[in-house]
Amino acid sequence: MFARIKNPGRDLGMLGVMIHVIGDALNNIGVIIAAAVIWKTSYDARFYADPAVSLGIALMILLTALPLVKGSGAILLQSAPRGVDLADVKHDIEKVRLVRSAALRGDTGATRPRRSARSG
Repeated sequence: MFARIKNPGRDLGMLGVMIHVIGDALNNIGVIIAAAVIWKTSYDARFYADPAVSLGIALMILLTALPLVKGSGAILLQSAPRGVDLADVKHDIEKVRLVRSAALRGDTGATRPRRSARSG
């Protein structure tokens, strides 16, 4: 049996594109609302609508960037993808001829070499 990915994660590129497109749409709606408030109202505080929307946009950019930074950081730190069973990978590596044992980072199983029937 070969190691299989059980539940693949999202592609970071596609996640970034999706966040960007949805964020742009929401930002445009916010700017339109702020412009309508400034244009159609007459009270003095109406000019705070634009900075308020700008702060909302900045907060949204920050919060939506966190999953991308977390995912790319995990890739750069060479962690195993979600859904990959390290025991399966170790088993597959140890099935290769001339490989006695495999030690994988994060593996909690025993890493001692297996004894064959010939080696007493």
